[in-house]
Amino acid sequence: MNALNICYSTNEDFARHMAVSITSLLENNMHSKIVVHILYSDLGDNTILRLSEFEKRYPNAKIVFHKIESARFKDFQINIPHITKETYFRYLIPNIIINADKVLYLDGDTIINGDISELFELDLTGFYCAGVRDIYIEKVGYKKEIGLTESELYINAGVILLNLVEIRKSNIIEKLFKLSVENDFKFQDQDAINAAFKGKIKELDCIYNFKRAHQEIFTDKVKNVRIIHFVGSNKPWVKYSFFYLKRFFYRYEKLSPLRYEHSFISKLSWIVFSIVKGQKWYL
Repeated sequence: MNALNICYSTNEDFARHMAVSITSLLENNMHSKIVVHILYSDLGDNTILRLSEFEKRYPNAKIVFHKIESARFKDFQINIPHITKETYFRYLIPNIIINADKVLYLDGDTIINGDISELFELDLTGFYCAGVRDIYIEKVGYKKEIGLTESELYINAGVILLNLVEIRKSNIIEKLFKLSVENDFKFQDQDAINAAFKGKIKELDCIYNFKRAHQEIFTDKVKNVRIIHFVGSNKPWVKYSFFYLKRFFYRYEKLSPLRYEHSFISKLSWIVFSIVKGQKWYL
């Protein structure tokens, strides 16, 4: 199998959280060659050096840094407090990662909980990408706001398998820029991606972008989760946050080259909450 190309986008403040996601990816995919692409505009030299340490620990891994000129995105809307302009950098992936046919884009607030090589075997002929249906959007009836019908697929953009071959045949990158500049989208780049890729998105099983809401609805899938996504502002590293999947974050945070200290109460919060909820909440 060819190398699995994985892409993240980050800034200096978020790098330590992204590093936990990368750690989980590499810990669970040691039998595949992994190329991790990091899009950034402001990473410090020390942060880049420490992230490069992944290559020493994991012989199957290569870390590639791509510096982005953030001024290209100065007119893009930022409507969600916990999301920064770096989320738009993913638009450039087809032009930056030129030696790959498929790239898996991951938000930095994800935890990879198993082998994901099977994703790269997915046939995406005729599709721009593949992703998991956003069940929150389905619930609130928002799709019509961006020109989608209720029956059309709207995905959460935190985990996207991009078909770069198909994208390069089109003018989709230009369309994404145009949509983002001309519209004040509530969900920013996620709305733009869904609007631009309309009709050419393949649906993935929710085990590849498993959120808190999924755990409460699809209890039969819990044991098979491949990618956990801590959406929203209630991140596992937030003090006093009660998210019963956060133990997976701590498991890999201990191994991260950018690991950091948590308060005793912050760590204790998820332990107590998990005990109260019972073992059924554990993956």
